[in-house]
Amino acid sequence: MSNNTTSSKTTGAFDLARDLEQSGQIRAAYTAYLQLGAVDEAARVLAGLGHFSHAARLLLSHLNIGPRDVGALPEAKHRSALHAAIYAEKAGQIGLAVDLFLALGKRERAVRALERTGNIREAKKIRSGVETKSLHPGGFDQTHAGQAAAIDVEASDLKLMRTHVQAGRPAEAMHLAKQYGRIDVIAELFVEAGMSYQAAKCYLELGDAGTIPGSVRSRFTAR
Repeated sequence: MSNNTTSSKTTGAFDLARDLEQSGQIRAAYTAYLQLGAVDEAARVLAGLGHFSHAARLLLSHLNIGPRDVGALPEAKHRSALHAAIYAEKAGQIGLAVDLFLALGKRERAVRALERTGNIREAKKIRSGVETKSLHPGGFDQTHAGQAAAIDVEASDLKLMRTHVQAGRPAEAMHLAKQYGRIDVIAELFVEAGMSYQAAKCYLELGDAGTIPGSVRSRFTAR
């Protein structure tokens, strides 16, 4: 296969991932970006959903280096490390963010992150150039971070959808399910909650009417 053919296929796959994202199929877009190795794009999608911690962990897993060592990366990878720092800060993981900012030579950003969270003492030490220990407890295991991020995102998606269902907000739950490409999951949650009508609509949308539970089918057809 020629390089031109390979490049064309990659471009087409990237365009497909972007189309999925723009059409609101966020989960499918996230998966597509990962399959392409477009980790920065996948992390951006996660951050757009508010999964800042997962986005930071995904990037660090891809960089395969400890937070305090990212400054040794090739210049081309500094952007990914900076995004990881920004996402970590937004997630409230200030210690991790500070380690990353300092390793990248972004001392003032590290200071501001600390000041915003009230850690004035550490902010002053860093601003004065005093060498500090890592503020990130327990270090960071980049080996399994990407896998953990994917699992955590899956769990948080489910938790958020379940919260909407339990609060009697089926429309919001359905909207999230469509974003994440998890109509099958929301259908089961609707069944558990006794929301037969919503559950049946999900099964019909999936083209899987034959698997509608009998109790759900009878209530749906009775409406």
